[in-house]
Amino acid sequence: MFARIQNWLSTLRHAMTRFFESARNVRLLAYVATLAALGLTIIDINNWQRISAKAVGEIPIEVSSEEFSAALVTSGIEFLVAHIGLLSAFLLPAWIGWIIWRRRTKGQTSAALPAAFFSLAVALTWLPLTYRRGMMEASGSSLGDQPWTGEYLFVIILALLLIFSLPLMCWLYHRSMIIDRYVVKNFLSPFLLAFGGFTAIWIISDMANNAGDFADANVPLTGILKFYGALIPSLTVLILPITLLLALLFALSKMSKANELVSMLSAGMSSTRVLLPLMIIGLYATFVSLVCSFHWAPRAEGAQKAVMEDLIRDAEAKDKKKKRKRDAFLAENQAYINRVDNRQWFVGGLPQNYSRDNKMENILVAEFSPDGKLEKTIVASRAFWDGSNDLWVFFQGRVTEVDEDGRMARPKVFDKKHLEEGWRERPWDLISAGVNPEHLGVPQLSAFLRAHTIYPKRKLAPYKVFFHHRIAMAFTCIVSVLVGAPLGIVYSRRGILGGVAASMIIFFAMLFLSNLFLALGQSAALPPMLAAWATNLLFGTVGAYLLWCRSQNKEIKSPASIIRSLIYAMKNKSSVA
Repeated sequence: MFARIQNWLSTLRHAMTRFFESARNVRLLAYVATLAALGLTIIDINNWQRISAKAVGEIPIEVSSEEFSAALVTSGIEFLVAHIGLLSAFLLPAWIGWIIWRRRTKGQTSAALPAAFFSLAVALTWLPLTYRRGMMEASGSSLGDQPWTGEYLFVIILALLLIFSLPLMCWLYHRSMIIDRYVVKNFLSPFLLAFGGFTAIWIISDMANNAGDFADANVPLTGILKFYGALIPSLTVLILPITLLLALLFALSKMSKANELVSMLSAGMSSTRVLLPLMIIGLYATFVSLVCSFHWAPRAEGAQKAVMEDLIRDAEAKDKKKKRKRDAFLAENQAYINRVDNRQWFVGGLPQNYSRDNKMENILVAEFSPDGKLEKTIVASRAFWDGSNDLWVFFQGRVTEVDEDGRMARPKVFDKKHLEEGWRERPWDLISAGVNPEHLGVPQLSAFLRAHTIYPKRKLAPYKVFFHHRIAMAFTCIVSVLVGAPLGIVYSRRGILGGVAASMIIFFAMLFLSNLFLALGQSAALPPMLAAWATNLLFGTVGAYLLWCRSQNKEIKSPASIIRSLIYAMKNKSSVA
């Protein structure tokens, strides 16, 4: 069976090569792709017109004609830009064919040009909608949280740099020396296998927990793919350091066993020069991890439960016999004390998709006098904050007044609305103290710290720790390379399993110390920045020392020999004294 599949793939590869040997076939593929993209654009115009008409119907009457025209122009520009990206995606096979034709007729050709074309297609297709949605959220959502537009613009810039870094890496690979490309090829094979293997193991273990929920709700395959696709950023941040370390020690151990590293060093190359391409890969992996952990990974972790419940709810909504589940809550059973205005709140649940149609549930508000006496209570089943009018609207509840003697008046029951004007509380204030800092990115953490400067130091410690940890986590990749690369260069025919075992020991030591320092930082026992960066500083210093020893051709001592040397030095010192 395997031989049959291999023969079929070989036949397909030869057929594609023969097809792309002709420049006429490449031009024909480009013409077909252009016509297909234009055809889909024309077909999609009707859909765009229907969506625009619906959006126009929802625009308030008081909007000026200039704002109305600007909204239509913006929508049209987004439509055109998205379909330019679609055209670029369709033309990508033609560019790949052009590269194959160039290689067959004129020698080696870099893949940087088709990679740049692919990056342009991704950017044009992804950027408009993502930018618009993100800016609406970052400018201050319906929760009344602090705006973080500047931080979100930085997120977009980082994402664009990541997208367009692909052609840059292809260009660097093409311009590098043959021996550098050989080292990279030896590294990429175990890296891709390890990354795919760890990803598959994680998905299988997670499926074991969620398969029952998916099956009971009859969630389609597209929904399951959407669920796990949303977790790619957080999964990348999680497994990238161990994958780098494992692949690095595996590749270098394999090359050491074949005496290839000894041959390179004997040819006059220094150890740092041999490891240079791997260091560049480590820096690039650090940048990828930084882009993911800065914003996308924590949001994916925080929204995992909400996405799961949305998928199950949508699947069950198609079955009329099943009862529709409630919306996923962003926060539940939250208490808030406004010491300035002497009000205490209790919120039963704030929905993940909070809006005018999806309100807070089970609210209790107690208002006190300056001397601490209860004056009024409001109990409501639902509530909504109208930010445009600075108004709190309560639904289906009762208001109870308390006189100076502490006697409660007869409750005033309201079925529809009860209004309170001028209250300074916002929905974000009510639930922000209960939001897990692990599920907030750097922009949200920055906005939270700006909005809650009056909180005590111990309460803000977890948020400050994770603010620094989001950035420090990315640099674990380059630290792993610094530690693993010198250990991989050995002058003996060491087995491959030795490198795998060393990578596991180093990774779990880093993971243990990282969790230890984070726990100390969250309890305010360590400064937030030190708690976040301590593991990287410790292992980074060890890695720099190991790299220096290799560059100076000095022997790297084992931990046991170092301990014996210290004990011997202490005995000599005590005997002299």
